[in-house]
Amino acid sequence: MPKLRLIGLTLLALSATAVSHAEETRYVSDELNTWVRSGPGDNYRLVGTVNAGEEVTLLQSDANYGQIKDSSGRTAWIPLKELNTTPSLRTRVPDLENQVKTLTDKLNNIDTTWNQRTADMQQKVAQSDSVINGLKEENQKLKNELIVAQKKVSARICSWMTNSAPLLCSGLCMAAAYWVLACC
Repeated sequence: MPKLRLIGLTLLALSATAVSHAEETRYVSDELNTWVRSGPGDNYRLVGTVNAGEEVTLLQSDANYGQIKDSSGRTAWIPLKELNTTPSLRTRVPDLENQVKTLTDKLNNIDTTWNQRTADMQQKVAQSDSVINGLKEENQKLKNELIVAQKKVSARICSWMTNSAPLLCSGLCMAAAYWVLACC
């Protein structure tokens, strides 16, 4: 009995795998045709077909049927529910694919332009940083030169004071003596 169960489970597992391998994804074709009639109703004979998505001209219509003229110039009647005001997917998909390609190209151009502008800005920032650093160095150099010049001026003033003060004092003494002698 246990062997029978084991055989049954094995067969069940194998059949499940076989079924799952048989399933494949497929798509329904949009190559459909619609029958057209010689008059506005189901009681009129079938005179041909028009392809799904084919462009036709609506000449006249009644409650349920419309008289159309196809690209070959043939006139026939078709149920109004089979007609749409929007183009079929067959004609819209290539247009949409072209739009996607155009927009993708534009987006790529925008990305390229943006990357180029970013690189240009980074280069300008680097150049500005270089100029700023150069100006800072020059400013520091000029500050140092100013400090040296101020020290030289201070040293000259001190030197002048120490060298000229005795001369000034002796000159004042001589002027005072002369004035005293001249007044007396």
